Amino acid sequence: MTTMKENISLHKAFAIIEYLSKNGEQSILNLSEELNMNKSTVYRFLATLCSLGYVQQDLSNKQYSLTFKFSQIGREKDRKQVLISQVRPYMESLSLETGESVHLAVLEGSKALYIDQVESRNAIRVNVEIGKTLPAYSVGVGKAILAHMPESEVKSIFEKEVFIRFTEKTISSLDDLLKELNEVRKRGYAFDNEECMADLACIAVPLFSFGVPVAAVSLTFPRFRYKEGSVEESKLVDKVVASVKNMNTRLS
Repeated sequence: MTTMKENISLHKAFAIIEYLSKNGEQSILNLSEELNMNKSTVYRFLATLCSLGYVQQDLSNKQYSLTFKFSQIGREKDRKQVLISQVRPYMESLSLETGESVHLAVLEGSKALYIDQVESRNAIRVNVEIGKTLPAYSVGVGKAILAHMPESEVKSIFEKEVFIRFTEKTISSLDDLLKELNEVRKRGYAFDNEECMADLACIAVPLFSFGVPVAAVSLTFPRFRYKEGSVEESKLVDKVVASVKNMNTRLS
């Protein structure tokens, strides 16, 4: 029953949004009459949409209209698609060269959002579902981006974060995260050494646009294929760093 009420509410909210999109500035009374809703219901939805920044009220005539936030969402989607199209050929080459899965992720709040991947052809491989989010402190892509952000911004993002330990190696506090990010900056790449999931590791390098970290690329592999600290792992790191350097040349 609760789910049905939530669906009806969502339907009404989008009815208001769509009407404002097609017809421009409207009063509560006109929306109520055109959409066959009570004025109190219309007011309640408009108040919520205003508080979220999607609708604004003109104080001179008391009418409501959409803000540019919806178009910003569209532009953000477009930016991600452009990013994917620019770096995917390099991701495919890196995956082909190493035989491992390659992922592309961006930062959304305190989460790493995976927006593209090239799957390994190995029978035993590591894939992350596109659209999946994971705590940025627990994965290489998240740490690679965070390491090149102002420390004050990182503190602001994680000061109220509840650090969940997925494995015994997961970073468990803001202080530990800041120490790790300092190491990432020195190395030029980030590791996820079985921090998000046991027996899985990844090497991640940030992507920059005009000096700002906008995303990160990671090579993800089962730990048994590369011993920690081995020559083979070091060669793998070199391949990832070199590949992402070429990607950054494309983005600059």
